[in-house]
Amino acid sequence: MRPLSPVSRPVGRAWSAFLVGLSKLPGSGIPDGLVVALFLASMWHQVAALLGGSLATDFAVGWGLSIGACLGLSWRGRRGWLLLGLAMWSAALGGLLSGIAQGLSLVSFEQLVTVDGLPVSMLVATLALSLPMALSVRLGCLAANRGSGQLRGFLIGAAIGAVTVAHLLFGGIGVDATVLVAAMLAGLMFLVELARGGQADPGNVSPPAWTGRLDRSGLVGLAVIGVVMASLDRMLVQLVPASEWYLLVFAAALCVGGAIGHRRRSNWSVGSAAGVLLVPATFPILVEWLLYLKVAGGSPLVLLAGWSVLVLVAAMPLGVLTAVSLSPHGRSPIGSGWTSSAGVAPLAILVGLFLARWLWIPDLGPVVVLVIGAWGLAIVPGRISGPIVLSRRPLAWVLAGLVVLTTQVGRYDPGQSARLLYSARVVSAAEQKWPRRLHESLDEARMIARRETCDATLTTWSQRGALRLLRVDGIPATAWSRDAMISPRSAAGVLESLIPLVVHERPERVLLLGIGGGDGLRAGLGFPVTRIDCVEPDEGRRKLVADHIEFDDVRLSWRHVAPALAVAADSAQYDVVIATAGRSVAWRAESTRTLEFYRNAARQLSGDGVFCQAFSVGDVGIVGVDVPHASMRDVFRATVRIQVGPGRFLVVATNSPRLLNRPGVVARLQGPHVRAALAEIGWDWANLLQLPTSGPPKSGESGHSNHLGNGWLAARLPWAALAGGTHLDETAGDHPEVPQPLLNRIEVEEEMVAEVRERLADVRRGQQLMGQGAEGFRTYRRAVDKQITERPRFVFESDPSRGGIRRLRHPVDRRRLQFLKTLSSIEGLPEPSSQQIGSVVAFAVPFDPLLSEFVHREVAVLLSKSPAMDRREELQHRLHAVYFGVISNHRIDDVHEAIQSLLNVSPKGIEAATHWDHLNSLLEVLRQRWSRRPIGMSRTGGHESETIELVGEMFERMEELITLDPTLGHRWSQRQEVIERGLVKPLRDRRSRLLGTRRSGPVLAN
Repeated sequence: MRPLSPVSRPVGRAWSAFLVGLSKLPGSGIPDGLVVALFLASMWHQVAALLGGSLATDFAVGWGLSIGACLGLSWRGRRGWLLLGLAMWSAALGGLLSGIAQGLSLVSFEQLVTVDGLPVSMLVATLALSLPMALSVRLGCLAANRGSGQLRGFLIGAAIGAVTVAHLLFGGIGVDATVLVAAMLAGLMFLVELARGGQADPGNVSPPAWTGRLDRSGLVGLAVIGVVMASLDRMLVQLVPASEWYLLVFAAALCVGGAIGHRRRSNWSVGSAAGVLLVPATFPILVEWLLYLKVAGGSPLVLLAGWSVLVLVAAMPLGVLTAVSLSPHGRSPIGSGWTSSAGVAPLAILVGLFLARWLWIPDLGPVVVLVIGAWGLAIVPGRISGPIVLSRRPLAWVLAGLVVLTTQVGRYDPGQSARLLYSARVVSAAEQKWPRRLHESLDEARMIARRETCDATLTTWSQRGALRLLRVDGIPATAWSRDAMISPRSAAGVLESLIPLVVHERPERVLLLGIGGGDGLRAGLGFPVTRIDCVEPDEGRRKLVADHIEFDDVRLSWRHVAPALAVAADSAQYDVVIATAGRSVAWRAESTRTLEFYRNAARQLSGDGVFCQAFSVGDVGIVGVDVPHASMRDVFRATVRIQVGPGRFLVVATNSPRLLNRPGVVARLQGPHVRAALAEIGWDWANLLQLPTSGPPKSGESGHSNHLGNGWLAARLPWAALAGGTHLDETAGDHPEVPQPLLNRIEVEEEMVAEVRERLADVRRGQQLMGQGAEGFRTYRRAVDKQITERPRFVFESDPSRGGIRRLRHPVDRRRLQFLKTLSSIEGLPEPSSQQIGSVVAFAVPFDPLLSEFVHREVAVLLSKSPAMDRREELQHRLHAVYFGVISNHRIDDVHEAIQSLLNVSPKGIEAATHWDHLNSLLEVLRQRWSRRPIGMSRTGGHESETIELVGEMFERMEELITLDPTLGHRWSQRQEVIERGLVKPLRDRRSRLLGTRRSGPVLAN
């Protein structure tokens, strides 16, 4: 016989070892943990998506799981029957959830939102989750009874199952198919157990699963673990998005930590307490590492793997602490302290977790809470009654490390992670090898406030003096304007309320699901409605956005409850239901884009009611709106999608025979409250008629509905965001139609046809003039006068005095003619009075596409002639002309005028921050305009020289502002260098080329 080759021997040994390991796998506890993870993850997904996301619903889900864990720690049961019970419960869960939905539909809205919906949520979560959790915990206890190795195998299997669900199963086959796989595995394991015929198994005949006793310090330690868990979670979501995979990987980390910490000595708790401080202590390093992965990873898989490793390593100490707290180390006298069964351990963790979220983190911040919790765990480690065995030397080193890490936790800065990890400009600069020190100074945004709420870390950023950008856990969520005279409001935010309210003939009752940036609510309050119920689960966000006098309206009622739970109540017969846009990749967004949510929302509508949902999908691709739109198509009688901005969509739906083609839409668009709201975004009522619209998708994966048993969007959208928003679009079906303007879908009365045609022509002409910059400003009067004289419009009205009909000039033409006459009579005056200037300002309202935007520049010119006038009023009109200007404009004259006006105003102390923001913003506008400006437009380099000189003057003014407000000087030298690299150096190079004396050396482009 030929001897085996040297290569075949190791392969044979490896194969034999694999077969031996495979034969031992059924008794290792890993299959049990895997099946439990598949079942629990699938059931949790369905229940949490049904209830929605808020502090109350999160507590309810935690309550249901904790009650089940407590029951599991005290129950008896056999392994095979427990597995069969999980399979049977998963089969019945769908019917149970349907019954729960039917029951909620019988509860009135006012009753359901009592105590933020907590009682109802607790009842639902307990019914749906407590039993499967009890069966799962009992399986783990049986593994523990068979030996510590079995329990470790069970926990490792659960961790493997959670990670597999997060990254493969939910996104690949869906929730229902995952349940089916788990049921098949459980059934197979049940048959194997049945075939064994009840062979000796200590776990199967054991007494109640847990007979230990927790003393006072044990319960306190477990509660402190919950506190630390809440704080650590708040910090981690500043680094990675709070999507579904994050929650499942966090749970996997707890299981791995539990496997490591099982039956360890109590001194492990001191080391693990120090370990939880690593995240805030190394926060800047973690941010840099994640940014490096984004730039150098080259694949979404690399970044997703990096995120998962970070969460696993960071959360693992919590699992170790929990295991150490529950591991018996012998017996000791109970003493005088009271004791409690270890079966209440899950409730102790739950109490600590939600007390931290509800009370301590909003007041003290996550850093302080985490430090106090870590030291509490080091000093009072939770444990089953038993002695603590500590070695002095290792303990001294661990305590020293704890002290050092405590001194470094101040490095935690959510503003830094928001700037660096969620900014396309930072990634672009890093790819172009810009120095690291400049990454936090690439744009003009300045963080002005940070608020910790029960649900998230909110940071507010100032731009343009009056514009506010809200980031939720670092991710940009919404924006709003504090002064619509200077900075336009969010067009998408205004239109998400305005369009459905205009479509409905006579809206009276409105339900607003989410406050967004407040611009939609502000627009809604301008309508003659009788009641607006605003559902915002995060009270802290409501106080941040809507804590102004303009929102003090008797028609407005606030409800701090999850939107998905709010619409599950009995029908309230709302005329309009509006769901604002949320963060697409966030787990909480899943509850507002399912088939069940849309069915509940449809039930809330009156007979001719209108439902509207906003989507922001710029980071995930068109599938982020295609799939929800397909789900609405299966619920509503008619749906249409309207694009209201780059990556911003509205889907409008109704069960009425008519959707957009309702009588009187054009007349309602011309209402004074509608025109006032549109003027604050720089739009005329005819602009809405040009918005592109399309129907629902009909083919491909994006044409399938998203329901509780699917989980497709929650699993795949984070991946799509990492792939640049195009990964899922490749699987989308062909779009059913070419987008067509909104005008083609509405009913235009015969008497309004000419009005609409003329107004659309005015809008197009106004856009052309605005795009011409200074040339348009010089020629717009001639264009208006030419239109009035060459294309006059008339109206006819009865004349009772003469017994006939008289012809009059159209009111719009009369107003324009009056403006030209008023302006021509005032502009020649050397020093016009405030009353004369005011007569020109009056023509800015109502909005006129040919006049309004030019009125502000005319007024600014008149104000500059009057030395007695406050230059701040002139500055307002100059800034309006810049910020409301055409984005694609490459003219710089209006920017130069605004800068000169700003430099002519001497700032007061309280105005320093506002002027700083305007200067920074105008520098950014200059960079954008010059980047689009053709070289041939300036042959002598005069405009380039003027801009460079103005930048120098702006630097000097900003130095003065720093003396008034020293906080503005943070990273000022880096911001100067960014402006030099991105604006001044390219301008110098451009000027040198025009003059024929090109300078040598590379110029970095931003």
